[in-house]
Amino acid sequence: MKNINKALSMLIATMLISTAMVSADDSNVMNTSSSGSITGSWMHTGSGMYMKKLREAKEDSKILKDELKKSREELREEVKTKKDEIKANREEFKKSKEELKDIFNWITDEQKEELKVLREEHKEAIESIKEQLKDKELTDEERTELRTELEEEVKSYAEDVKEIIWDNAEVSEYVDSRLELKEKNWAIREEIKESRKEFRGEREELISEYKELYFSKLATVVPKLSTEKLEKLSEKVDTMIEKTEANTKLSQAKKDKLIAQLVSLKEIIDEELETRDILDEDLDLEEIED
Repeated sequence: MKNINKALSMLIATMLISTAMVSADDSNVMNTSSSGSITGSWMHTGSGMYMKKLREAKEDSKILKDELKKSREELREEVKTKKDEIKANREEFKKSKEELKDIFNWITDEQKEELKVLREEHKEAIESIKEQLKDKELTDEERTELRTELEEEVKSYAEDVKEIIWDNAEVSEYVDSRLELKEKNWAIREEIKESRKEFRGEREELISEYKELYFSKLATVVPKLSTEKLEKLSEKVDTMIEKTEANTKLSQAKKDKLIAQLVSLKEIIDEELETRDILDEDLDLEEIED
């Protein structure tokens, strides 16, 4: 298994590296056709006013790019903060196996049997959604709908559990706390989705194109990687995005293309991590059956 994971990790790493390793020629390419036409204009106009206007346009363009860069940096930091908040929320409501057994210790045998049947149905529903998420033909919108369906299934399961054990105050309180966790983190994940859309900016269409292309290659690969590995890959891609943004040798067109490729990969990785977050917040009642 270790060798398989290593090979899979190498596959994604290779994709990341190949994305970043655009031909060296491209990084030094200047838009010769446009520069030539500008030079021609200078020669024909011979106007100091024209030169002044050109400098002002370049300065305005630089200011705009700096503002966009700052905005994207702020969005990246905002998303990171929200992810940390989700983790902190999960830790706050986390219970050990022994604690869970103590909480559910006083439910009746009849309730235990009902919970067992409910859990089996829930597991089938979860596995079905997870398998559907591996479909390479899914659109980005369809994958989003499936993750929403997963969130709703996890929430619905907790509510059904509460209906079965409604007469036990301690268990009801615990389930309520899990529902509170889901509501908090669901809201934060929705905010992250909005930040992600905002981060795309004018590269929206390009990112969508690359995301569909990469997903078709990674749909069955990414789920097999460990959470730790995916988190490291996500951080690595973030670093590559920052370096690309700061690269002054790249033309804007080439920079947009590179960043679109990197962002699309990061979204695929982060969405898999979000799916795992949702499942981590699920009620695990197998723990009480031993």
